[in-house]
Amino acid sequence: ASCRALGRWPETEAILEAEVDRLRSAGRQSELAAVILEFADASSTPLADAPPGSPQLDYAKARTLYGQVLLMDAPADLLETAQWREGWCAAQMEDWKGAVNSWRAWLTRWDPGFTHDAARPAATALGPPAVPARVFEVRLYYARALAEAGDGAGALRVLQDLEAELAAYLHGTGALFPLLPRPDSARAAFLRELLGETLYRVGLMASRGGDRAQEIGAYRRFLEQFPRHPRAAEAAFG
Repeated sequence: ASCRALGRWPETEAILEAEVDRLRSAGRQSELAAVILEFADASSTPLADAPPGSPQLDYAKARTLYGQVLLMDAPADLLETAQWREGWCAAQMEDWKGAVNSWRAWLTRWDPGFTHDAARPAATALGPPAVPARVFEVRLYYARALAEAGDGAGALRVLQDLEAELAAYLHGTGALFPLLPRPDSARAAFLRELLGETLYRVGLMASRGGDRAQEIGAYRRFLEQFPRHPRAAEAAFG
């Protein structure tokens, strides 16, 4: 990553590719997965201080690399990151169906409360007992991808579930509360912002679906809880 920060991207690629070849020949799957993940991150993460003339990000290449990690016998934390980032790269490429598939796979494995189809059955959690802290963010991103992919009804269901789960967690209750770390003040503030965005989007998706009662109810809750939110005027008068 330091070579890349200095604008020496070909050198970075050469180092990483050599390391991948070395670890593959040694059959060291965990270390190999970590190196491939680093390579994928370097291909898809903007640098705030990137020098002029730096190579463009390559989301397609990164997406392929994340997919390789997902096929490996890698530690759970690396698999979780790879699945999340695979969906993120798909979204950056505006492949919304690909993003939906990646994030649905993430939620099916890592979120024990995830539901997604019309019958809304509870999915089985295949991951370890500890739920990744980013679970709420992934649900929101998944809902946004569903909406972009044309499934407004599915997006609305996911957002409604997220509103309930997130509000409960912030009040110290709900199914996810015992499975997640207690948030510090910065994390709690971030999750409050996430709840505001979720509430706004519940109203937005209800509006697009023509459900006036749901729209009014969601925007009322939004304005009561977040009267100074940047979208408050839009919710009140839009």
